[in-house]
Amino acid sequence: MASGHHPGAVQPWLLTVPVHPVVPIHKVPPEVVDAFAGTFSSEKQARDHLATANALALQSNPERFEERQITLPIAEQPAFDVPRTFWSSVFSAFGARSRRSVAALLEARGAPNPQVQDDLTRRAFQSFKDYLSTAR
Repeated sequence: MASGHHPGAVQPWLLTVPVHPVVPIHKVPPEVVDAFAGTFSSEKQARDHLATANALALQSNPERFEERQITLPIAEQPAFDVPRTFWSSVFSAFGARSRRSVAALLEARGAPNPQVQDDLTRRAFQSFKDYLSTAR
C-alpha cells in the first residue's frame, strides 16, 4: 500500500533530514530494499517512483543544491533486471548524493508504507529513518 504523499507536498520530516553525510549502502536495511523491490517490481513502476522521488528531492532543497547533486538522472539510473539488485543500486546511488535524497525515496508518493509491513520491516524502516535524521 502506498504512503499517499504527493511529490509537491514536502513532508516536514524530510526537511529535518540533513543533506550530508552520505549514506553508505551497508546502512540501508535489507528489509527496506526488499520492500521497494516488492512494491516496484516492474521497470515502469520503478522508473516512475524514481521520477517522483527526484521531484520531491528537488522540492525539498532550500539550500539550492544543483539538480545533478541531489537527483538520479535517467542516464545514471541502473539497468533494471532483478528488482532487488536494481533497488540496492538505487539506494547506493542516492546515498552517495544526499541523505535527504534517500529520504525522498521513502517519502515520495507511492513508496512502500511501513505500517502495512511485518514487524521486522516496520522496525527497519523506523530505525533507518532515525539514522537518516541524524548526521552520523
